[in-house]
Amino acid sequence: MGARIEVTPHADERLWLRRAVTVLASPREVFAALRDDSDAAARLRSEAVLALILLSGIASVLWTPNYGRLMDDVA
Repeated sequence: MGARIEVTPHADERLWLRRAVTVLASPREVFAALRDDSDAAARLRSEAVLALILLSGIASVLWTPNYGRLMDDVA
């Protein structure tokens, strides 16, 4: 029974999700927190940063003026 269970700090992950939501309102705080280069900090913020990247990619595609005619030219 020597199994080691790693406990992840869920409070810190939730903090990064809150920061991801508030990045548009207060970007200085979020970018200041991103300067921490430790492995633990990178693990905690990885999902929140990935979500921001995916959402910004989706928004950039939807923002284009040609989005409404994207699938019209089948030939």
